[in-house]
Amino acid sequence: MSYAATSAHRATTIATIARTRAASPAPIPTADGRAALLTIADLLDTAADAFRASTPAVINGNTMNEIPSDAWYALTQAEGIAANTPATGFPATVCQYVTRRLNYDLPPNLRPDNAVAAAREGNLLARIRILNTELTTAVVPETVTSLLENAFRLLWKHALLAEVFAADANRPCNRPAIPAVAKKIRTPDTTMALRRAHDEHGPTLAYGLKDRRLACHSGDHWLTANWMVSHLGAAVPSCDEHLHTAVLAARELHTSMG
Repeated sequence: MSYAATSAHRATTIATIARTRAASPAPIPTADGRAALLTIADLLDTAADAFRASTPAVINGNTMNEIPSDAWYALTQAEGIAANTPATGFPATVCQYVTRRLNYDLPPNLRPDNAVAAAREGNLLARIRILNTELTTAVVPETVTSLLENAFRLLWKHALLAEVFAADANRPCNRPAIPAVAKKIRTPDTTMALRRAHDEHGPTLAYGLKDRRLACHSGDHWLTANWMVSHLGAAVPSCDEHLHTAVLAARELHTSMG
């Protein structure tokens, strides 16, 4: 299938997802969300029609992957509505799934302070990333449809998590009683040296990893860990960006170990 034909198929598929969600009594709690979904669906249909009617330019025997102006305008409007109406559960980058074939963006990382919540989000983002990767090579229309349906189901779950995390963030019971800070030390050579370091510097420490083959504990990227965070011996690997959540995760790991 040509770029125009596959783009039309993707737009129509996502329009169907939007209408199905709008018709369901459970997921969308507000009338504004349902109305927005139906408008997004209409705009995606308009984009699909524009792709079908387009005649891509051929240069030196190569067909250009062009986005018709009518399709571009409709897709831009759809993304604006999604961005301004979180109740749809559609990401602000919804139309990347129509026009792109590589490098799909993930939803913004919510960065919850709670380590359990961070792990939930990390798992969800990892699953979305897998589907995005499979979409880069999918060519059979039925396969593309299935991948898009699953991706938008997970994107909806991420939108729900965002609402839950925002509500929980202001609850005193969910704020860390102890600041999530680790004392950075030189890398201990032995387990006994790490124990002595805990006795000297405190319960939560971070030290550089000599072996960079471990992955960061966070699931929202594929970065290699360059730190090990230890809370009284319960250790969690981390990159620079996720040291805060690594501290919380190490504490919870220590608690779970009894």
